[in-house]
Amino acid sequence: MGIIDETSARLTCAKCGATEVLRAVQKGSSYGLGGWGDFGASSKFEVQSKRGVDGPEVTSAVCRKCKVPAQIA
Repeated sequence: MGIIDETSARLTCAKCGATEVLRAVQKGSSYGLGGWGDFGASSKFEVQSKRGVDGPEVTSAVCRKCKVPAQIA
């Protein structure tokens, strides 16, 4: 069992310029026994996410310092 796939989300605050990349991996085997993990904890943003078919997806993120919604890429 190893890493099958991975996804990431880059968060950027338009006000202060803070950036952070969140990463999630799908672990398992190539025989369909894989499962997605969640994004790791963010130190710079308050993050909400949901599970999708292709892995977790960030639905909203707010800068902890500025309280401004983050740009998600």
